[in-house]
Amino acid sequence: MLGFLRRRIGITRSDRVRGSGWLDCTNCHEHAAQDVVDEMRFLSVFYRFTPVWRSRYLVCRRCGFRRRASAEEMSSLETSGRPIRRAWLVPVGLSPFLVGLLVAFSFSRATGGSSVTALHFVKQSGEPAMPIEFQGPAEWNYNANTDADPPTYSASDPSQRTALMFERIVQGGNLQDTLAAHWTDATGLSTTNFPEQPCPIQNKTLAGSPAVTSSAKYLERGDPAKMEIFVVQHQSVNYVLVYTALGDAAVGGLDDLIGTINDSLKFMAEPSPSPGTETATPSPAASESPSVSPSGSAEASPGATSSPAGTSGCG
Repeated sequence: MLGFLRRRIGITRSDRVRGSGWLDCTNCHEHAAQDVVDEMRFLSVFYRFTPVWRSRYLVCRRCGFRRRASAEEMSSLETSGRPIRRAWLVPVGLSPFLVGLLVAFSFSRATGGSSVTALHFVKQSGEPAMPIEFQGPAEWNYNANTDADPPTYSASDPSQRTALMFERIVQGGNLQDTLAAHWTDATGLSTTNFPEQPCPIQNKTLAGSPAVTSSAKYLERGDPAKMEIFVVQHQSVNYVLVYTALGDAAVGGLDDLIGTINDSLKFMAEPSPSPGTETATPSPAASESPSVSPSGSAEASPGATSSPAGTSGCG
């Protein structure tokens, strides 16, 4: 048993014939064919992980005598006209593990599993849709849409598992009313367990301006998902910022991503509204119904923001 383990654990040997030629054998003194053998030593634990040592020998085909090959013998060896190369000290045995790491890394990116520390953040601008700047992942796709009503600025990772969207409501109003009006905008047809009314709303400060926020956890096509919505008012204009994440990895990293982007968010000089935009979205009073109807089927009343009907699914 001990002998078997010694052959399988530790440093193991393997010979690799690299070519042959004709030389005078120092043992049988015959001019005979000599095999050029690279003796390899491997680090092994029931599996050859990587070569750690290599030496070259000559083995006489006539008498089987084995001796270390000298540089002089190799230079005078008569071969078929091609140089005899050495076996490479390449950790080929580690290839399955490297492939596994590559597959795991690719899968984590496909499921939105990249952590914030692994992302490269660069300055992003919401122009011409809205006057904002922030630090966003360089790997993401960004799109400003001035033709939409209201204008939007969106971004998502290549797998579309994590995304954000800004909406610029030209005429501002009550922040909680605006949040209620947009509560279901980011949900899809296959969304389940999404709260019908906004979850408990918290007051925040975003980019130096007053803001409110609420979040919910739900299912999207059977996968866990999370949405966090912010409404911030700057120079009497409301901005809606919605983050969404799909899948365990994306949901787990969403809070850190939100913190990085929100901490860097700032407003630039307010641009002039697009022609016709001023009348496209009427201005609501603080006590009236929200000015913008949500794209989803659930429309919250003004009072729903202060007394949500339960916290099921709230994140």
